[in-house]
Amino acid sequence: MTRRIAVANRKGGVGKSTLTMALATVLAEREGKRVLVVDLDTQCNVSQALIGGERWAKLRREERLISDYFFSILDNDSDRLKDRTQFVAENVGEVQCGDGMVALLPGSLQFEDVQQEYTLKQFKSAKTPGDAAKQVQGPIRQSLKRLDRKFDAVFYDCPPGLSLASLAALELADHVVVPFKPDFISEFGVERIAMLIEGVRHPDALQEIPMHERRYTCLANGVVSEIDDPRRDRDRFIVDTIAGDHPTFETLVPLDNDIRDAVDWMGQSLSLRDKFGSGLAPFLAIHDELWRERAALQEAA
Repeated sequence: MTRRIAVANRKGGVGKSTLTMALATVLAEREGKRVLVVDLDTQCNVSQALIGGERWAKLRREERLISDYFFSILDNDSDRLKDRTQFVAENVGEVQCGDGMVALLPGSLQFEDVQQEYTLKQFKSAKTPGDAAKQVQGPIRQSLKRLDRKFDAVFYDCPPGLSLASLAALELADHVVVPFKPDFISEFGVERIAMLIEGVRHPDALQEIPMHERRYTCLANGVVSEIDDPRRDRDRFIVDTIAGDHPTFETLVPLDNDIRDAVDWMGQSLSLRDKFGSGLAPFLAIHDELWRERAALQEAA
């Protein structure tokens, strides 16, 4: 059974793409899994990290990006849809994954345009803007779901904000990882995305849902760890505050140059250790927490 993980936060700059790339790569290399990464963000950061700019440009010329995939679906281009796998780039990333594999549905600068164009078309038959959005979100959700049949796991790298594709991914996901930076604004950002994930409109309704029943886990990213750094206590206070109201990973991702540099495409064949350096340990720990938590929930069910 394919597991679907969305990485999302309505606030930008929190490390979603780095985390998506790292968790997908660790799962493929350590467990020999076939993993698909779906880049829903028009910034295309995870695509750049997994295939580099030159290969991305080549796929753009060949019309094999996520925008081309959805243009084919929404325009009912049966010829191009005979083989949906043409839009998925296999064996991506610089890490050699042994029996496993990372694949990518590459992001596109035009992906928001696709969604907006098709939404406008639906206004002709829809009674309200909400109905039009639903008529677009449904095909997007089903089209994303059709891609995962060959894979053990799918990671959705969601953009900031609320695109129809990110809403579809949040609905599809078995679990959502919500990375956040340890600053005071993040407390409100986490609350907003959590209410969206759980389908409630007020913080009080969110708090009525037991922590173990929620579909998301928060992850502190960029935490100062040096004892003599005055920001350390501030960061820990913010993390503890968020953890008091939301399910949160025990693992903290430190502020680390190796993690910052891991998204740079070097075009080399690397080991996990070479790719992530000192940043590998927290990503391995997050991987273990995420899959241990999912296994525990499945056993309880």
